[in-house]
Amino acid sequence: MNILAFDTATNYESIALAKNGTIVAEITKANTRDHSKNLLPNTNKMLENTDTDMTDLDVITVAIGPGSFTGIRISLSTAKGISFGLKIPLLALSSLESLANNAMPINHQVASIMDAGRGEIYFSLYSFELQQIVEPNLTTIKQAVENIDEKTLIAGYFSDKTEKRLETEANFSLNFCTKEDRIPKAASLIDLITKKKTNYKYKFKEISNIKPLYLRRSAAEEKFNKK
Repeated sequence: MNILAFDTATNYESIALAKNGTIVAEITKANTRDHSKNLLPNTNKMLENTDTDMTDLDVITVAIGPGSFTGIRISLSTAKGISFGLKIPLLALSSLESLANNAMPINHQVASIMDAGRGEIYFSLYSFELQQIVEPNLTTIKQAVENIDEKTLIAGYFSDKTEKRLETEANFSLNFCTKEDRIPKAASLIDLITKKKTNYKYKFKEISNIKPLYLRRSAAEEKFNKK
């Protein structure tokens, strides 16, 4: 099974390709905001470099957030276009679940965190088997810390400032994953699909109804609602 994955929910652009359960190519670039110009050309280059035709793809997967409103919209619309054009399944996965999976395997629960701005974070909690304990939500650091203990591995994509605030809020030592494992990676999405071992099917109506997992209204929406 050939799987193509996109993750542009942050300022990272990550694209990965797997063939028969093995990652054969991955591009992960930092500080990339122009996903609309780069995502498809970089994808085509990856396919060309691996002697893969677009029609060879069996499944496509994408991180649907939370995260950057624009980044998520671009990768999801691109993934839908490929899915509809080739009539192949599209799997939409939480960015927080993918980041938690980056830190696997572990023998305790893992908290997945992303900066949300305005002093808030996106938060979700998973078991060591990656079963969801707390669903993705927008919360404060204080509230998030109430859901973890000293054994909880803290994963995700967040700033040093947020790390320090977490340490200040907790009354115990925190267990953070490595900096490398905090980078959003499309390969993690593929790994999640491989672990789930599901017989995916192309269903136009279900795919067309997939929406970004924003958790917060955009600045434009909030400004409009204040009028």
